[in-house]
Amino acid sequence: VPEIRTPGCKLTKQHPYPVVLVHGTWANAQKWEDRAPFLQQQGYCIFAMNYGFDARSAIYHNAKAGKFATNNIYSSAIELNNYVNKVLKLTGAKKVDLIG
Repeated sequence: VPEIRTPGCKLTKQHPYPVVLVHGTWANAQKWEDRAPFLQQQGYCIFAMNYGFDARSAIYHNAKAGKFATNNIYSSAIELNNYVNKVLKLTGAKKVDLIG
């Protein structure tokens, strides 16, 4: 399940912060595929990742099934933090806006 990323993202005075879309339990980044294009058309730099995959779960042992956010909250928070840092580095922004 691919992440969502605005190609050629350019921050503007009107939209100085990239937006990171955070999916909920048993979802994935594609949850945002109907909303992300609208936000991108409005000039926002949009990013969405898959986080919280629990490889130990008997029910959700296949990442290709697209079931994420099933790992413990601490691990998911670390993943989200690392992704936000990646977005900050990619865009040069000082912070992001999170939407969940």
